[in-house]
Amino acid sequence: MTALRRISPLFLAWAAVFVAPAAEVHMQITKDAKLLGYATLGQHINAEGGKTVEMRMEVNRNSGAPLKLHQLSIYDSTGHPQRMVLEIVGSERTETIAAFDGAGARVSKMVHGLAKNSRVNRAANAPWGDASEFWFLRDHPKKGDHFMTLHFSMDRLDWELTEITYLGMREVTVGSKKVQANAVQSDTEGRFSTAYLDEVGNPIRLETDGGVTMAVIASGAKKSGPNG
Repeated sequence: MTALRRISPLFLAWAAVFVAPAAEVHMQITKDAKLLGYATLGQHINAEGGKTVEMRMEVNRNSGAPLKLHQLSIYDSTGHPQRMVLEIVGSERTETIAAFDGAGARVSKMVHGLAKNSRVNRAANAPWGDASEFWFLRDHPKKGDHFMTLHFSMDRLDWELTEITYLGMREVTVGSKKVQANAVQSDTEGRFSTAYLDEVGNPIRLETDGGVTMAVIASGAKKSGPNG
């Protein structure tokens, strides 16, 4: 599950924002030019002005069937998470549900039909909203804008201090074309990732310092994997 641990926090942290009705972005996952799997993402703005994100991922393993991940995340209009649900199907099926309030997260993790409940509080008065959830869709940061906040990791089931910085416009390759994209860097306790987003926040390319890359599948290219 090592590849999945590196991929899913990056993908969910820099999920694209779509104007309703929701659309889907199809991406392929690679490391050192080796294909690891595929992912799809669909999102929409809800009636209260918040955002709902749905992501499906399928990652190849050395043996056996691919590892499948499905996550639903709901944010309010200020970028504070309200609810997250994560299902992972591999050699076993697990489902984790996190509900958020002013003090922290209430977590329920189900394995083999048995639920384990816990509470993960944040430090008092610590920030936990993510304004970048609405960058380029509703809000327009300036180059160099940055802030620090706590993100909740559905993988580690804990809060992680993250610094987010808008680096400005950078050139990236999509298929055989070079395009300009908004570069947003995330530093989560020393683990760096960079998202390249289009003018309305759709992901074009996502990179981690561990070498895992997710790239949008160019129009007309063959799609595979979840919903492909």
